[in-house]
Amino acid sequence: GRTDRGGAGGGWIVAAAGPVAAQPLVLYAAAAVTGTGDCSSPANACTLSTALSDVQPGGVIELVTPGPTAHYLGNWTIDVFDLTASTPVTIEPAAGVADPTLDGNGSGPVLTVDGGSPYGEWVNLTGLTITGGNNVSTKTGGGLDNAGGTVTITDCTFAGNSASFEGGAIDNGDNRFGCGTVFGSVTVTGSAFTGNTADVGGAIDNGQEGGGGTVTVTASTLADNTASLDGGGIDSADGDGGRTVTMTASTITGNSASDGGRSTTAARKAAAQCWWRPNFSTARATR
Repeated sequence: GRTDRGGAGGGWIVAAAGPVAAQPLVLYAAAAVTGTGDCSSPANACTLSTALSDVQPGGVIELVTPGPTAHYLGNWTIDVFDLTASTPVTIEPAAGVADPTLDGNGSGPVLTVDGGSPYGEWVNLTGLTITGGNNVSTKTGGGLDNAGGTVTITDCTFAGNSASFEGGAIDNGDNRFGCGTVFGSVTVTGSAFTGNTADVGGAIDNGQEGGGGTVTVTASTLADNTASLDGGGIDSADGDGGRTVTMTASTITGNSASDGGRSTTAARKAAAQCWWRPNFSTARATR
């Protein structure tokens, strides 16, 4: 702080330094840096990578680049210290921005949500398109690999993502490394999954290999997704996995797999008020 000569006593008065300025709760990210790139406004937007490194608990990242203009290209990990249910990180379009698109560019999962059991990240994804993910490294979750977080997805589209094993669009709560039980929660509302591919769970894979995943899908559509093995739409609780899938008021159509075109049995039993339109299995017929 500033020091000043005192009065008659000739001492020194030391002004205490002020508190460090807190990072703004709203950060603005563009497909390419604009202005100063300090994330402070749409005119000075940073990259999504910078915003994710700077965001604080309870922070919002607003995306300012419309999907028809340019895609956000990359592979991002969400790993923010001290997130809670009341202070999640939210990624959403800025006001007036249509369809911001996160594109993995075929080089890995689009988003990875980190977090070890039983704690993890709390993340809200709203109004996004997630495409171009191709996970051949950990082989799980082409669009979103949720390794222990709580993720809420609203009005999003997952299209054209792939994983070389499980969860073309989303893999949730998968204990792929055998390191104790991995928990994960994904809640999906008003969203669409189309043209995603994997060996198991063309659109969504949940709670595999002893993992503990919970997936809730409401008012959403799973269409034209493909699994080379199980669960063209959703696969859940294979390999001694646990937890649940709940589906309500959703449409599952045109998905295909060698066994269970629409979903595997555990996921199918949990569906309520859903439209099971034609799905395809080369091993057995599905309604």
